[in-house]
Amino acid sequence: MKRKNISSESLWEDKVGYSRAVRIGNLIEISGTTASDGNETIGIGGVYAQTTYILNKIKSALESAGGNLSVRRHPNTDRATTNITTINNSNNKK
Repeated sequence: MKRKNISSESLWEDKVGYSRAVRIGNLIEISGTTASDGNETIGIGGVYAQTTYILNKIKSALESAGGNLSVRRHPNTDRATTNITTINNSNNKK
């Protein structure tokens, strides 16, 4: 099967062999995603802003790999993990 690497243009890609996403056949794997853009952290202290930014990064990577975020649950969805480092920020929408 053909492998397609999806670039995020992060400087880590060349240093450690990182890709935003990889597609092999009909399988798309998305790498760990953070609320950062280059050296800038997005939405410091605001879980809503960070989550929105991260989901948009994931959406872009999926679309670049030929996938999409559909409303219905895709039967091949494996897992999604969310980490909240400060529980007090879980209701913060700014």
